[in-house]
Amino acid sequence: MKSTGNFSFKIRKASGELQDFSKLKFINSLKKSGLDQERIDLILKKLGPRLKEGLSTKRLYKLAHTLIKKNSYTAASRYAFPRTLSALGPDGFNFEKFVAGLMQRLGYSVKIGVVLKGRCVSHEVDVIASKQGKTIYMECKFHNSLNFKEDVKTALYVNARKMDLKENTENNFDEYWLVTNSKFTLDALTYSSCSGLKTVSPYDPEGQSLYDLMVKAKAHPIGIINSLRPKDQSYLIGRGIFFVKDLLSAPNAVDALHLSKSKGDEILREARALCSPF
Repeated sequence: MKSTGNFSFKIRKASGELQDFSKLKFINSLKKSGLDQERIDLILKKLGPRLKEGLSTKRLYKLAHTLIKKNSYTAASRYAFPRTLSALGPDGFNFEKFVAGLMQRLGYSVKIGVVLKGRCVSHEVDVIASKQGKTIYMECKFHNSLNFKEDVKTALYVNARKMDLKENTENNFDEYWLVTNSKFTLDALTYSSCSGLKTVSPYDPEGQSLYDLMVKAKAHPIGIINSLRPKDQSYLIGRGIFFVKDLLSAPNAVDALHLSKSKGDEILREARALCSPF
């Protein structure tokens, strides 16, 4: 395949569909990782000769992640974060457990899947987190596509649940969060802000995004370990190992993956390296 160092080429999505590569979107993703413009320009320069017609999004991610990691471990972790959450799929229950685990590591007592009565009907609240007299009700929305955006219909639906629960005085909560591993449309963000619904996604809001909560909790998702195959990640998650520190606390779990000793040691070395800056 011919190199397209001018960034004008078609990229292959996970579905196999080809679409025009958006340099602007790619640069924005690099900016979200926390890199400054000088480092972004350097990465673009190094990537140029490697970009070819039909390059897969997965391959582009790996190339970019490798270059970012050479510049900044923290930026590489932030860049990889949304993709690591994908390992929690394909359904949403593991994402609920992951969010609950983050809150627990932040000092909250948590409950998952609690059914509460509203004024009109009963509702299942995905996660309830409480600490020092403050209670947060959380609705979690998981999507396998990294490009999916929660629209205003979701915000309207969740806010209606919030209001029905609030009108039953037996329900005492201070905040209601709509949490997703994807993104929100502008209308969803605008409506949520206006109605008092807090939206939380991988990079937003600043200071309280999922990534920020992960850093504060010192809790990397297990999917960030590059040396783990997808089926290994699924196996560990299925056994309740959602975080890298969980694996370090139970290193014998690696033995159940039936890998060579050298591969198992490599996974644990990477796990220790990932946790060392935190």
